[in-house]
Amino acid sequence: MMIRALLLTALCLALAGLAVLIGFRSYIIYKADQHAEEVYAGTSVSSAPAISLYATQRLYQMFRHETYADHPILSRLRPYISNARLPDFIRIPTGATETVMMEGWCDDAGRALTYILSKRNVESRQFNFVGPSNAHSAVIAQFDKPALLDPYYGYHTITQNGVVPPEEAAAKHALIPIDEKSNRAFYAHFDKLSMGAQGDEMTITAALPAKKVTLGSIDGKTDDARDDMMKNDMTPMWNYIGHKYDRGWTRELIADEAMQVDIILTRPANENVLRTLTPAPVVNGTKLTWNLLKGDKIISKDGLAGISWTRLKSYIDIDQMLITPTGEQP
Repeated sequence: MMIRALLLTALCLALAGLAVLIGFRSYIIYKADQHAEEVYAGTSVSSAPAISLYATQRLYQMFRHETYADHPILSRLRPYISNARLPDFIRIPTGATETVMMEGWCDDAGRALTYILSKRNVESRQFNFVGPSNAHSAVIAQFDKPALLDPYYGYHTITQNGVVPPEEAAAKHALIPIDEKSNRAFYAHFDKLSMGAQGDEMTITAALPAKKVTLGSIDGKTDDARDDMMKNDMTPMWNYIGHKYDRGWTRELIADEAMQVDIILTRPANENVLRTLTPAPVVNGTKLTWNLLKGDKIISKDGLAGISWTRLKSYIDIDQMLITPTGEQP
């Protein structure tokens, strides 16, 4: 009888928890749809390009940059409640949480726009850019030709005469700013960026500095390592191993001369993230070491990473990277 009572109690708790999750999902979608309609308020445009341009301009005006001040808990939950591994009846659709928050960073704004456009049956995807010293996310909407829509920096490629594909617009320096506050600095270097839609294959290549250098300090944090990498044109995307942003990415670090590379992680390495790396490093706790010849590469196939079910993450942050040319070894 005791076992039966315990099982019944466990079942009741599980059903109650499931009901809470389903109710929470319904609430988020309801609020997201409300916010989407607020974005479209005041417009009578009907064509897909015109609707998309209007939504981009409105979101650009409404979205709060670089903060989760109003939604600190929801922003932390977002990667988990929208995880593709969840069943559809529990998983919150991509972009719904961001549309509720209306604040955050460029990828948050991009996902919010894809959700808002979906309410008008416009097909769109998050589009990622990575440069030597910066990275960014916007949106590609698919009409007869693809259009770039950037609700964060305030740019687009929809003209009165139609849609200009992003590559063509960049070649003609014809990307269109929304207003005088649009970030002109980023798109001035469009031709130097690696780019691709979320989930598509994209290779991000960077050269290792041909000098002795220490990137970041041993402090259990990765931001300083990332900042030092950007200062050395290594992109901001080598401050982790495993999968953090996109499973379609391949990241490459190229040695322009023979050198030793040491990566210090914020926690001991495991097979879930080590499987992404070629060649395999020498592992000593949190330290990964490669001895590279001129022209050798450290390659990460991010999509090969396995998830840690205790941490619910597929990556480990890099605390510090040490680069030592062979001729300068002690």
